[in-house]
Amino acid sequence: MVYERYLQGKVAWLVQHPDVDPEDYRTAQGLPIYSPEVLQREAYAMPAPQIYDPGRRGIRWADEEIYAWRDHHQALEDGLVEVGLAVSHAARRRVNKRELLQIQAVMLEAQEVRAFEAMRYLN
Repeated sequence: MVYERYLQGKVAWLVQHPDVDPEDYRTAQGLPIYSPEVLQREAYAMPAPQIYDPGRRGIRWADEEIYAWRDHHQALEDGLVEVGLAVSHAARRRVNKRELLQIQAVMLEAQEVRAFEAMRYLN
């Protein structure tokens, strides 16, 4: 699901920018490029892939899948930082119940997304 969304965004952007080579997508978008060592370390930290590819020594994540996974988790972490700042700000002043419920809802949604993505890759 994470990878599918990544590919949809990539294809949509490349259609709008036909002068950009698909291999240069991340650079053109200003997205981070990781060393092979970082990609390998991330692959070991990810759930087991569900695709068998004998040409790549059995089951293995493709580099682009690892990039999509990292981008997704960075976005989740960025959202949690924003929530954390809101909670910190809320602690310094009197907040109403509605604000606290909004903060809680965002935090729960992030947890649900993580759980759903983990289940998606484990099934």
